[in-house]
Amino acid sequence: MPRIAKRHAEAENAAPDLPSDPLAKAKELFARRLYRLMMSKGWNQAELGRRADLGRDVINKYINARALPTPESVQKLAIALGIPTIRLYPGGDETGLEATQAEIPPVSMKVTGNGKALLQVNMEMDQNLAIQILGMLPRAGA
Repeated sequence: MPRIAKRHAEAENAAPDLPSDPLAKAKELFARRLYRLMMSKGWNQAELGRRADLGRDVINKYINARALPTPESVQKLAIALGIPTIRLYPGGDETGLEATQAEIPPVSMKVTGNGKALLQVNMEMDQNLAIQILGMLPRAGA
């Protein structure tokens, strides 16, 4: 089994072992979703890239959780896969999104000490704004 397929298969069959860094977590969740959708079509990375008019190397970065796509790339991927853009995001089906929004308050903050706090945001917003916010978050270990 190729390394990428093995990594995604292990992630699907085991309890989710996600990074604590929000940006890394977003990349990993997007990678898992994109990989599942690509495999459900029976495509490899090159085929998805061809159909989405994106390079195979770009697709590889997404599937290996090394990058998040731009809104334009998300649109291209959705068109290639024949799905609404929201389906590319974890919890992106209508029932999963509604359940998540009902269970978690829109915004919460918990002070953890030493001038730090945990911040959670669970609200629907423009995807461009969401990507900008992710870009503003500090990286793990920063």
